[in-house]
Amino acid sequence: MHRTTRSIIIASVGIALLIISLAGYFMYKISSSDFNPRPFKQADWLQASAHERGEMAHDLLKNKLLLGLGKEQVLTLLGKPDKQTPNTWKYYLKWMRTDKGLMFPNENWLLIKLSKQNKVTDALIVSYD
Repeated sequence: MHRTTRSIIIASVGIALLIISLAGYFMYKISSSDFNPRPFKQADWLQASAHERGEMAHDLLKNKLLLGLGKEQVLTLLGKPDKQTPNTWKYYLKWMRTDKGLMFPNENWLLIKLSKQNKVTDALIVSYD
């Protein structure tokens, strides 16, 4: 094998290993950050930062605490939404852990859909890049 070709192969392998190592480190740091899922508690939610809300949001949805509630009941439970239209309310959550255990720095929101009768018909987490 020619000396130049061998040098190019060695350099390419070295760069590939560096990229793989950096990707692994990045994934480790994301998955082991300070995200601590916890149960939803109304008093905590009302005082929580967006990051802390994100830690409680999955429990809130898993236990279906919002479905069927009226608009006033949601206001009592979660406080004023960060964004709203007549039929949707949004609460900012900041970071969120996906079902696969990873976290991404997207804009994450608890989206609550309201019927014409002002009852919660759906609640889900949405993410925007």
